[in-house]
This record gives sequence, structure tokens and C-alpha cells, in this order.
Amino acid sequence: MAVLSPYGGHDTLTTGCHIEMLVPSRISQALLSYAAKHVPPVSLKASHGGDSGSEDEADVSEGGKGDIKLSLGHGEYELEHDGHKFMLHSLGWGKVVKGGRNASLVLSHATGGTAVRDAMQGFLAKVVEEHEKNRKGHIALYCYNCEYGCWTKEKSLRKRSLSSIILPSSVMDSLVGDVRKFLDADTKGWFLKNFIPYKRTFLLHGPPGCGKSSLITAVASEFDCSVCMMSLADPKLTDYALLSAMQSVPKKSVLYFEDIDALFDTHREAKDTRVTFAGLLNALDGVGDPRGTVSFLTTNHKDHLDGALVRPGRVDVHIELSYATDDQISRTFLRFYPEATAADRSTFVSAVRKNGSKRVTMAQLQEHFIQHRLNPIETAAREIHLGEATHEVSNGKMMWS
Repeated sequence: MAVLSPYGGHDTLTTGCHIEMLVPSRISQALLSYAAKHVPPVSLKASHGGDSGSEDEADVSEGGKGDIKLSLGHGEYELEHDGHKFMLHSLGWGKVVKGGRNASLVLSHATGGTAVRDAMQGFLAKVVEEHEKNRKGHIALYCYNCEYGCWTKEKSLRKRSLSSIILPSSVMDSLVGDVRKFLDADTKGWFLKNFIPYKRTFLLHGPPGCGKSSLITAVASEFDCSVCMMSLADPKLTDYALLSAMQSVPKKSVLYFEDIDALFDTHREAKDTRVTFAGLLNALDGVGDPRGTVSFLTTNHKDHLDGALVRPGRVDVHIELSYATDDQISRTFLRFYPEATAADRSTFVSAVRKNGSKRVTMAQLQEHFIQHRLNPIETAAREIHLGEATHEVSNGKMMWS
């Protein structure tokens, strides 16, 4: 069987060593960033500061103009590492999709052999390591592309500190401690020694707006992991594609399945997904997975989940994120108003309970502080409009709707 050229066309390659990288991916971004710092650009690509993923692309422009960033474009670039000279080919091909052509990167060496291949792998490892050090403050969000059968980066997420997630201390300490212990090298060795799939799955359940998604981002940030979001409702996702996705999750990633209760009815029949119930169970079992995948399933209705889905071995830890406690309400007020006294916090808790009863979500509290971001502490502590719509303008005045 002939191997076609990674550069496209119908001619096969018979000499040299060539490694093709998917675009976008962490390694492709690392290579482009490295090349932008070490060689003059052959061509440039313009992007806006708000474009997805643009935080990771090295800016090669001198004194950028506004939010316009110039980064490395298509072309050929010579790179050196450990006495070897490599050629990096940035290529565009195929039809225009999502505002641009398909793209690929090919790293080449004129000769082949084990020594050259090892040198290329060592170079790529160095490039990725350098890139990871330089992207502090952000983590990547990946989504699975069923059409190409790979994880692709959607955008960079600003890291979120654990201190920004206000939960009962016992919940936060238990979760973070569990993840930290699981990722320990000794734990991995024990799992592999005993032929147990090296994975850990958490079920976050509770009403909407209580911080499930925010908690996942904060945990991923704490351990410097990417977030891999999987939509089981993707019409192109099949059982085989789901299994392939689970087996190819990038290293140092947290896997996130949202609203898993909405996928199947009480008879295990699919609602808005091509994935079967049996296919989902097989994927969650993680047979043969040695990478230490940390997965989160979220649901607003734990009681709607089939027992087989959440049995031990598939879901290891159940964590309830419910309505805000008095302590959470008080600590949230202190976060936004660090100068608040104990009396201020007590006044706020009483006002919240009077307005919102016991069913107050963290999302509602956040909206309260957005509404009062320019108001003094006394106003924020007493004027409560939880659950109400945003402002309306009537007769030239701002009114609550």
C-alpha cells in the first residue's frame, strides 16, 4: 500500500522523514508560535484580538495596531534543533470552510532513519513544552470534530481560580483533593498494576445556575488541564466516533459531558442523539485507557438517570451543587465588597432570603452584583431583585421589569 504525500497530490514520498500535524491543535499552535519567534515570516495571517484561539498565536507585528494581530501564515520555514535542520511547511488546501481553507503543518527532514525520527520527536516535545510555559494564564477548550475524527481547539479560556468558586468548603476540598490524589504517579502505577482503567469520573448534579460549569473550568485551571467538551447530541456522533473520541482525549485534559440526563428516555431510547445507551456505557467504561482521564458528567435531574449509567466503576463520585447556603451568600458578598463588615454581610443574607426564599442560585447572586457594580455597599446589601429580568428603559428612566 502506497503512502501519499502529506503535502497533497497523488505522488507518494519515497525519501526523507515527514510528520504531519492537524490544524488546529496544541502542537500546531506550538510550532507556529516557535517558528514566528525564530525565523523571518514568508507570509502573514491577520486576525482580530477577539478571534477564537488568537491568544496562542505569536504576534510577529511590530507595535500592533489596535486589536489586529499578524501571525505566521502559509509558507516554508527552516528550523534548527540539536544539529539537525528541519523544514516546516504550512499548507492550505481544499475548499473554504469557516472563513478559510483547510490547513496542515508538515515537519520534514531530507533523510530518514530512526535517529532522524527521534530527533524530530525530541524537537516537537521541546516546542510543545516551551509553548505550554508561555501560555500561562489560559487553558484550551477543545471540541470533538466528527467530520475529521479529531479534537480541535475552539478557543482559549482564561484560567479561573478555585477561590472564585464559592462552594461549601467540604465540597471543594473533597473534590480537589480527590483529583490531586488521582493524578499522583503512585495512583497511576497502582491502577495499571491491577489492570484497572486509569480514569476518574465525577457526576455534578443540582439545579441550573449553581456553578457546575464554572467548577469544571476552575478544576481544570488548578491542574493546568485543557477542557474537552463532548456534545452527545451532535448528529454526526456515532457509538464508534464516541469511543474513538474517548480513546484520543489529549493528555492533561478534563472531559466534560453536559446535561447527560437529556439524552435518553426511561426506556434507554435515544432522544436527540445517534449514540446508543450501550455505546455510551462502553465509552464511559474506559477499557484500556492508560492516560488518567478525569471526566465530569453534569445533570440538573439526577433522579432521571438510569442506574446503569451512574453505577460504581462508571461514575466514581457524586457531588451535589445545590442552592446557595447562607455562608455562600455571605462569602459572595465579601468577594465583591472586600470592605464589608459582618453586619453588612448579615444584612445582605437577610435581604436575599426575604426576596428569594431558599431557592437562590449562584448565577442569580452574580447577576445581582453585576446590576450593582457601580453602587455603594449599602445599596447592594439592601436592594435585591433576584430572578427578575434585566432593566427596561421607560420614559427616559431605567426601570426594573
